[in-house]
Formats: sequence, C-alpha cells, structure tokens
Amino acid sequence: VKNILRFMLRIKMIDIVSEGADDDKKVYAVRNPERKKGSYNTAAHREIVLDTARESIVLLKNEGNRLPLVPETLHKLLVIGDNAAKIHSCGGGSAEIDALYEICPLLGIKMALGGNCEVTYTPGYYVPEQEEQEMNWQMDSLGEQELPYTPVPITGDSEEGRKKQEAWKKEALALAAEYDDIIFVGGLNHDIDKEGYDRNTMELPYYQDELIQELLKINPNMILVMMAGNPVDMTRWSSDAKAVVWTSYAGMETGTALAEVLFGAVNPSGKLPMTMPLSLEQTPAEVYGDFPGRELTEEEHARMSAKLTQTYREGVFVGYRYYDKFHAPVQFCFGHGLSYTTFEYGNILAEWEKTETDAQINHRILRVQIPITNTGKRAGKEVVQLYVGEHHVSPDNPVKELKGFQKVMLLPGETKTVEFLLTENDFSHFREDTGNWTVTTGAWKLYIGSSLVDIRSKADINV
Repeated sequence: VKNILRFMLRIKMIDIVSEGADDDKKVYAVRNPERKKGSYNTAAHREIVLDTARESIVLLKNEGNRLPLVPETLHKLLVIGDNAAKIHSCGGGSAEIDALYEICPLLGIKMALGGNCEVTYTPGYYVPEQEEQEMNWQMDSLGEQELPYTPVPITGDSEEGRKKQEAWKKEALALAAEYDDIIFVGGLNHDIDKEGYDRNTMELPYYQDELIQELLKINPNMILVMMAGNPVDMTRWSSDAKAVVWTSYAGMETGTALAEVLFGAVNPSGKLPMTMPLSLEQTPAEVYGDFPGRELTEEEHARMSAKLTQTYREGVFVGYRYYDKFHAPVQFCFGHGLSYTTFEYGNILAEWEKTETDAQINHRILRVQIPITNTGKRAGKEVVQLYVGEHHVSPDNPVKELKGFQKVMLLPGETKTVEFLLTENDFSHFREDTGNWTVTTGAWKLYIGSSLVDIRSKADINV
C-alpha cells in the first residue's frame, strides 16, 4: 500500500493532510488541486497515432515497382479479405483498448480515393465467430489444456462454415476476373494472435493460402497486405506475388496510414523487428525439440501458475542471432524493409576518442560516421543499422549484433552523415563462469546496412 500511495503522491494524484494534536492526529489523502487535468484523444494525439502507423508499415517486396498505385489512374478497385474490414483494437488480451474509433484498411482506401474510383469489397474467406468466454482471457489462458495445444478452431469446418467458405471464395474469384487492380488484406486476427496462447503453425488460417494462390493465377498483379503481430508462412505464394506489404496492428489510424503507403502519399520506411522464418520447424524451439514444452511436475505446479514449461536452448543465439549464426535461410530477415526510393551508403569512418564527462570519466568512445545518399526520385527515410562482430568469430558468440539504428530523412539527391557513438561495453560478452561482462579485446568488424543481411559498408577496428 505504501508503494501505491507513494506513486500517487509523486504524480500529484493525492496530497497528504493531517489535523489534530499528536494523540488525536488524523491523516487523510485528499485530491491534489495542483494536478494537471491532462487530455486524451485530442487532434494532436491522433496525429501522433497516425505518424506512428505511417512509420511502422513495412514494404517486404515490390517487384517491377508495382507500388505505389497511382490514384488518378484507378477507376475500379477490388478489395478482398476479412482483415480489410475488421478492427483490432478490441482484442488481443492486455492489448485491448476502448478506442474512440478505428479506421480499417477498407475505409482508409475509400477515404484516400474519394469518389473518383469504384471500390468493391468481398471478404473472400470465412472467419467463424468465436463464442463469448465466461472467464476473461487471463483466467482462460491458465486453464488446463490438452497437448498438443491448439488455441481455437481457425478453419470454420462446420457445415455452415464450409458453405460460406466456398461461396465467398467463388465470389472473390469471379470478381477478380473483372478487375485490373486488386488489393488483398489478410493475415491473422485476435482470435489467434493474442496473449496467453501459442500457435502450433505459421500457416495462414481460414484457407487463405489456397485463395491467394488462385487469385494470383487470375491476376498476377494483385497486391498482398499481411496484417499480423507475429510471423506467418508466405512461402506458398510470395514468389508469385509482385508486391507484399506488412503491417502489424497499427492502432486507430491503421487504414489511413496503409492507404497513404499504397497510393504513394507516404514512402514506406518501416523495418521488420523480427525474423520471418521459412516455417515453424525452422525456429530454434522446434530445432532443439522443445516446442510446445512439457507439462509441469507436481513440484513445479506447487510454485508456478502455468500450463507448460519451456526450455530455451539457443543460449545467446536469440532471435536474428540464431539465423545469422547457423546460416539458416529465412523468408525475410531482421531489419528488412524496402522503400520507393534508393539509398547509397558511403565508407565508414570510425575513430576512438576519450571523453571526460561526469557519466564517463576517462572512458573511450568510438565515433562511427557514414554518409547516406538518396539516389532515387522520391523523398524517403532510411533506417541505418549498425552491427558489430568479432573479426574471428568465436563459436560461443554471435556473428554480429545490432548496436544502434537511426532513421534519416533524405530528399532526392541529398546526402547526410549518420553518426553512432559506441563505448567499449558494446564490444563485451557476458561470461557465465565469472558472472561478469568482459570486453573482448582485439580485432572487430563494424557492419552498417539496410538490414541484417543487406550490409552496405564494413570497417575493421581494434578494441
């Protein structure tokens, strides 16, 4: 209780007053009149929400510059996919919010095109309605489950579901033959992509893969938009698709930002914060044979509220480090993201300097600089990523690790120098035998690029 009251005092929710003499002294918590009233969902807030969504959208593939679409040349547009018309703020576990509004992709597309383009929508695939749970998601996720664990039925394999699935698929295929421009918005939703549950496959639910494959045969120029909070398997159709866009659940202005990217009002600049493996079987948990975990022992049940326990055996090779270390092929690597323009990276300049600030007395810092030039015809932003790794990589350490990133805005033809400051701590590894971080002295490499694998410039340094 003291911790809660102390926090309330610090943010001026309450003030403490007392009255009476020592023997009869009474202490009260009262509303603090100096507390600022604050505000919510103002125009300024909504603009920040929109800017955040714009920055987050990732262009995964753009063969033949299929994107952006030119609104002035569009007269008829077909939009397919349940996620085009779905809102996501109301699900996902602790991510649930009561949003004042949410612009879905379909609405964002219609708003951007105005009245000069006929927009037709069909869901394409059937998503069965989920039954209302008597308990909340937190309690439900702690319940006993059978192994292997399947969170929810995702195919709609009831008789009614199969009929709707076939009918909506047939309608989508028939309409696709009539349109030159098609946008498919699919992926996951919060029936599957939510807190407290694991997926036992990376495949798209609701037979989306089959639908996408058939649609691409009819119209190879169809644009694919995947909306999800976790990786999905796109291998069955990604090689046939010319343009693939990735968006997570980007908030109230998802549809507005997505439409701006699709129609070129915003140049995409997002990068993947995760690796997109080729399949679930390729992930470390599967490779080491630990997924989906084991049931708890009686002793573990006595001290833990959980269904399963999971051992992570990859050690320091977490996330992108694993795929990089063992040369595992992936769909899209960590840090990947394309633009409607192109960027050229210059040579790395790296110099050790001493600093005598209060925070770092007599510590050395490495000042790393690199010029970046926009060589295309559009203004755009590039996320410049700095990785470091040993020159002769130890079997115990990653090949390279991200140590800094910066997003830089460049006009066509413009050059800016991006700078990173590293300390000797950035060249250290944790030693389990001593329990300390230890700087590995000797030869190291600096890698700067547009993604984990798209390295544009390298430099050797000595630590």
